[in-house]
Amino acid sequence: MNEFLWLVGRGTGVAALVFLTVSVSLGILTAHRWGTRETPRFAVSEIHRRASLGASLLLLVHMATLVLDSRSGLRWMDLVVPFVSTRNALWYGLGTLGFELLAVLVVSSLLRKHLPYAVWRGLHWLAYLCWPVAFIHGIGSGSDAGSVWMLLVSAACLVLVMWSVTTRLLSPNATGPASRPGSRPDGTAKEVARAGARRE
Repeated sequence: MNEFLWLVGRGTGVAALVFLTVSVSLGILTAHRWGTRETPRFAVSEIHRRASLGASLLLLVHMATLVLDSRSGLRWMDLVVPFVSTRNALWYGLGTLGFELLAVLVVSSLLRKHLPYAVWRGLHWLAYLCWPVAFIHGIGSGSDAGSVWMLLVSAACLVLVMWSVTTRLLSPNATGPASRPGSRPDGTAKEVARAGARRE
């Protein structure tokens, strides 16, 4: 049983990092109206949201299986309070902190219509802290941290985020924030209309 939990914990942890990387990268690109003819901005925004939810669910499974695995040395309290673990306090604490930051992002996004724009936007800036915290946690913790394949996965995630930042800064479509008070947050209706016009 512990072997199964260990495998699930490892797999969901890596998958969560990949999903989070995709979510953050697309969030960076859509922040300034980035999109292409083949992939309009509303589609990119939808993938961004789904990737965030996927990362959250994978993290929940990742953390639960590690606690249930007696070899990890994690307690349920360690999932809530960072840096108090009796084993690998720094690395496990970063994982807990990353999860809590992601939880704030997901909940604020689900409540977006009920929050003032400035509040939602301020909370969403936590994404720029959430990803590096999770990235460092992935590098420093776990039995696969120093393996070649894990290093390759981590390098690919880093390259994708850096590419997104560079593309956003250099994109001619980066004309301003994607959302403003009083407007549709994701510009879905306009993007659908534009996509339909292109087909005609």
